[in-house]
Amino acid sequence: MNGEGMHNRITGKDYWRSLEQLADTPEFQEYVQKEFPEGASEMRDLVSRRTFLSLMGASLAFAGLAGCRKPVEKILPYVTAPENVIPGVPQHYATTMPLGLEAYGVLVENHEGRPTKIEGNELHPASRGGTNAFIQASILGLYDPDRSPRIVEKGVERSWVDFVTFWRQQQDKLAATGGAGLAVISESFASPTAARLAAALRAKYPQAQWATYEPISDENIFEGITLATGRALRPVYDYAKASVVLALDCDFLKTEADNISAARGFAAARRIASENDQMNRLYAAEGTYSLTGSMADHRLRVASNRIGALAAALALELNRQGLSL
Repeated sequence: MNGEGMHNRITGKDYWRSLEQLADTPEFQEYVQKEFPEGASEMRDLVSRRTFLSLMGASLAFAGLAGCRKPVEKILPYVTAPENVIPGVPQHYATTMPLGLEAYGVLVENHEGRPTKIEGNELHPASRGGTNAFIQASILGLYDPDRSPRIVEKGVERSWVDFVTFWRQQQDKLAATGGAGLAVISESFASPTAARLAAALRAKYPQAQWATYEPISDENIFEGITLATGRALRPVYDYAKASVVLALDCDFLKTEADNISAARGFAAARRIASENDQMNRLYAAEGTYSLTGSMADHRLRVASNRIGALAAALALELNRQGLSL
């Protein structure tokens, strides 16, 4: 780059980038000699690009090593090794896992007494070898660092001995009043063992209160069945026998407690084995997109606060056509 410009062989003309290049002044020649014109000559002791990248790579490597440092654990061998336990060889046992008001048979894989994987039990009538995301993720709850490891009294950690001592002091007072003033809060359960213990507590303390609470529950379902039939019943759906399914803001294929059996029954009724078989039809009306809505043959987007009006209008139309719900 100098005052002579650039010659184009095709056109035979000379070209200059600027008037300063054409004038070829001493200031322009000084400008050309500098790769970075503004302040480049003032920084004499620059770190080379290769050195900079090497230092940054080493810094990131050391930061990664510090963040991935293996926690310090004290692992002791068995003093008396249990029978039929070989380190490194997994064992499997069958159990039942409650989920909401459902109970699913599962097979649990464990290593040295530590559960590591859950699969469905093919011999159990509820799961039949299937699981869902909630059952698969439940294994993480056993290793949750935020899981409460101790008993807490008014924000202060206590030991099990403290609780036993406190309970013995309260037993006589509660027995004299029939349990008045005693309240137990638990989550919803379908466990026979938990039901038996709750019944035993009510029998000993008839004045005590036992309340169940969950942020998301099926109370609205039971309340609706009670209003419709006058009895507190639990609905059980057999989707394998349904030719038409209507889901009103209900993601029964994913979020409902019986989604495992529902998905299996729905898939069975959707499977065509011969030319005479007819596939079921799924209609969904919902406010947010769901797995059930994505599987629906026809999906209607409706605000959740308008589902009740839609159900009432649908019932009137079916009655007008001679059908009843």
